[in-house]
Amino acid sequence: MNFKKNNLISFIILILLIVPDYGQCFPTIPARIFGNIFVNNMQLSEATDTGYSIIVTNSSGVSYSPAAEDLDGFSAESYLIDIPIYDADDQPGGANTGESAIIHLFRKGEEAEVTSPSGGVITVGSQGSFTMITITADVNISNYKQSISGGNQTSKGIKIKTGGGKPSEKLIKITY
Repeated sequence: MNFKKNNLISFIILILLIVPDYGQCFPTIPARIFGNIFVNNMQLSEATDTGYSIIVTNSSGVSYSPAAEDLDGFSAESYLIDIPIYDADDQPGGANTGESAIIHLFRKGEEAEVTSPSGGVITVGSQGSFTMITITADVNISNYKQSISGGNQTSKGIKIKTGGGKPSEKLIKITY
C-alpha cells in the first residue's frame, strides 16, 4: 500500500515538473463584441451589407494583432468581432482590459461617421466577455458614386433642375 502511495506522489511531482505553467497550454480568449448596425437610420442586414466592413483599433488608430475586424459581411442582422486580449507570450499585440478602443465602419473603403457609441469609442472587456454594442453611423451620400442619366425617367433618386432654370430635368441616382 505504501508503494502505491509513493508512486502516486512521484507521478504527481513529475507532472508538476513537466508542466510548470498549465495556463500556457491554452490560447488567450478574446473579448467579443456583437450587435446591430444602423446606417442613416436603416438597419443593415445580409441583404444590405455589401461593401461594409468594421475594424476595431486602439485609441491611436493602430490595429490589434491579430486584427479585430469583420470584413466578410454580417451574419443575419448583426456583426461579431473578437478583440484579442494582451498576453506577453501569446498576443503581445492585443488590447488591455479596460482600455479605450475605436470602432471604425467603412463602406467601400470610405470611413463612415460613427455616432453611437460616440466617436466609435468603446471600453475593451475582459477575456471571454460578450458585449452587445449597437453601432449607429451617418453616411454622407455626397461622398459616394453618382450616376447621371438624362430624359424624363422614373426612378429612385433626386430630381434637380439644370440649365439655368429651363424646364429640362436630369435624374441623379445616388447609390449608397
